[in-house]
Amino acid sequence: RTHFIEHVQKSAAGCLAQALFLFEFSATVRALAWATPRDQLFQLDLLIEAFLGDEDSGGALGASASEAVSANLKRWKKERHPLVGAGTGLALYKKYASLPEADIIQLGLHRDAAISLLWATSLVAAQALSGAAAGWSGFEFLDAPVPKLGSVEDSLDDLDNDDKGGEPNIDMCKILTAHLNDPGRESSEASVGRALTEPAMTNDVPTLIKHCVGDSARHSNFRRAALASLKETLSNGAAKKALQHFCEWLPLEMHEFQRPGNEDGSPGVRFRAFSAGLFANVDGGKVTNPEKLLESMGERSPPYQVMSTNSKSGEFFCFSHDKFFLIKTVTDAEARLLHSMLPAYQDHLRTYPKSVIVRYAGLFHMKVEGARGLSKFFTIMVSSFDPTCKIHETFDVKGSLYHRKKKENESIGKDQDWYDAGRRLQFPDPVWRELLAAHEADAAFLMRFNVLDYSLLIGVHHLSPDEPRGAGYRDGGGLWAQGAKEIYFIGLIDFLIGFTLKKQAEHLVRAAQGHAEDASCVSPETYAFRQVKFLRDSVFETGGSSHGTLGTLRITQMAGHDLVNKDGPFDLSDPYIVATIGLQRSRTPTVRNNLNPKWSCEIVLPINDCHRDMQLTLSMMDEDSVAALRGSDDAMGSVEISVSEILSSSPFQIKELQLQGVSKGRLSCHIVFEPVAAA
Repeated sequence: RTHFIEHVQKSAAGCLAQALFLFEFSATVRALAWATPRDQLFQLDLLIEAFLGDEDSGGALGASASEAVSANLKRWKKERHPLVGAGTGLALYKKYASLPEADIIQLGLHRDAAISLLWATSLVAAQALSGAAAGWSGFEFLDAPVPKLGSVEDSLDDLDNDDKGGEPNIDMCKILTAHLNDPGRESSEASVGRALTEPAMTNDVPTLIKHCVGDSARHSNFRRAALASLKETLSNGAAKKALQHFCEWLPLEMHEFQRPGNEDGSPGVRFRAFSAGLFANVDGGKVTNPEKLLESMGERSPPYQVMSTNSKSGEFFCFSHDKFFLIKTVTDAEARLLHSMLPAYQDHLRTYPKSVIVRYAGLFHMKVEGARGLSKFFTIMVSSFDPTCKIHETFDVKGSLYHRKKKENESIGKDQDWYDAGRRLQFPDPVWRELLAAHEADAAFLMRFNVLDYSLLIGVHHLSPDEPRGAGYRDGGGLWAQGAKEIYFIGLIDFLIGFTLKKQAEHLVRAAQGHAEDASCVSPETYAFRQVKFLRDSVFETGGSSHGTLGTLRITQMAGHDLVNKDGPFDLSDPYIVATIGLQRSRTPTVRNNLNPKWSCEIVLPINDCHRDMQLTLSMMDEDSVAALRGSDDAMGSVEISVSEILSSSPFQIKELQLQGVSKGRLSCHIVFEPVAAA
């Protein structure tokens, strides 16, 4: 593909837009089956807006292309989901992320119209390129299937359809290469790369990874340069803006690189790089850019530091020579989960630049041919630590003390070790408030994907007397401790564990043992709430302050009136109130046997910037008196109040507001917002 675009740039520069469109469309449809329906629409609409625009102005392909597919373009505009706009403005990810998943019919109509439009456009582009292809052999890359509606749930085996003889849903190659390819031409595949020996886990696998990373990084650089060249040729302001938006939100993609075997029996190797452009773009190119990958991990980089390998399973874990990147094998399920998260992951990191979630720099699949061949997914992550700083202490914190103490032969401390040592991360205000708010947003993001078991990795560097000091965020990563005696490094890692049936069964076993809340395996919601609370209470030094980035919410004078009885005819409910905003949650004590309870206590909740558009939920609950059944407490109704309304109208008084979801019951309370500036 790269060679063909180079050929077009030299021999038919006026057809660069057509070549790049086919290039992008082919790569995107290869990756659609791993995207959610909402993300599929976002990817397809990005392509349409960048290359087609509308009938009047056109996109990068020009107005003539839009006119040639005008019927398909009108259908796409008609069928677009109304919540993302009928062809107005650029595709904004947050709009697509908010589409209701249950709206299957409308999502399907939108997707079908987009696929039909892009399919028709590919034929127009292929026809325009027929002259340019005449002088070049090897135009055989448009062989990706367009996934059928609903194929999001297909198995991972779909990626290997070509290996198993399976037929793609729609073979673009059969139609498009009819315009471009002479059946007598030879494939250019034989000229790609050099032969590789059969892998021995500790020697050849790192070499294979270097080739994989090198090919992918060079391809990303070429793609970026080609799109930049195309943008420079555009005179239409709207088209240029749409293509720039496309470059900033590169869609999901899958590119394949092959290194054939040779006559001495050395096996061929196939690499698949997933959404390399998106990974490179995820943090604005600060640490995940292709140049950095080539420098640290490309063919010319020094040997990797191999930490562990398993020749039977094919698993490996290693560092780049400079310890800036980590390479680790993942399961098929973990690879699929990561790829399905990518558009939201990119949006999250842009929305919360201080996010402590680890930065991924790549997802790859490597397949070595032959009976002893290797077939593995692996990821590349940016290290949470600064390789130039020696880490003297390391802790892995999940948010629970249950079975969370390191063994004698382990060097990494766990929650119990951190807690017993009385350790706290010492940061100045407002740094600790910003980090706690960022972590809460991160945990909420991970909860959306139904994952658990992630950890906050903490590295501590003890400063020597002659080392420089600083305050707050540190250049090169990490943060200076208050008093500048230490440097802290933190990162949220290992978030690719889904709440599978196996995990759900484990949770049921722990619940039966009386550890429904404190065991490592709990529901994703419980896990997120618990970790947010543990970090505020036991990891960060807050000086007793309850402030978030905006301030504190204080709820007093709480009372229930004529509550519904959940304990049958011979007993009365034992009510308590739970107040929730985002992942901040607190509760009152329980009042026994009372349907008109009053509380003299105070509920205090931190308020962060991300809470502005949320609701404060006050839930009345009936506590079950049997301790073994805790967690099954009965709901006695709830009320919701807009946080923005509270912030603008504090103090806020609720007088006998009807509880929702129950036949009767009312709630009263007094709410005061205390901003940080008033502290």
